Amino acid sequence: MKKQYTEKEICVFGGVMALSKDGKKIYNITVQDIAKASNMGKGTLYEYFSSKEEIIINALMYFLGLENQKAEKIAFSKMSFKEKIYALYDLLLKSFEDGFAAVSQFVTSDEMLNIPKIIHDQQEYIEEVMTLRNELVMTILQQGVEEGVISLDFDADYIRMAIMANLSCLNTCIHLPAVGLNVCQIEQKKDHAYTILLKTLN
Repeated sequence: MKKQYTEKEICVFGGVMALSKDGKKIYNITVQDIAKASNMGKGTLYEYFSSKEEIIINALMYFLGLENQKAEKIAFSKMSFKEKIYALYDLLLKSFEDGFAAVSQFVTSDEMLNIPKIIHDQQEYIEEVMTLRNELVMTILQQGVEEGVISLDFDADYIRMAIMANLSCLNTCIHLPAVGLNVCQIEQKKDHAYTILLKTLN
């Protein structure tokens, strides 16, 4: 896995995302499906990747990296703590709508027979991406401490789980209903999530 990808590789990742957004089960797609969605030949794909699994894990890390860039802008902006948390909520919800969640689900699929080796080979970069993500979240939380709205006098695992649970619950509450929510309903659920976060970290 690399920090810099070629234009062709990024095009392939876009194909994976397009398949995901179309509602296809990412672990059931074929290299031919990805090639078609990327507007290139199957043989061309194999010039850059050795397997479907390698394509997916690279796509996953590529989009995680893009999200980190967006999160970094949020973390170091001049917004208030509350504004930054709401911006993170919006980033999460946008990622889900773009199909990123479906791509992420591929990692836990039984179809990922070669993933352990790929992850092992790219462990350093994966850890770098996830470490940065955690650091950005902690930067935002530290601002909440400075503003006096939350406390971080908790075990590190508790804080991490509190954030993960908060984001996951918001995402589920907004996307689980069969009928789409209107803007006011979505904003209300974000308000609830923020209130719960404050109570959890106080």
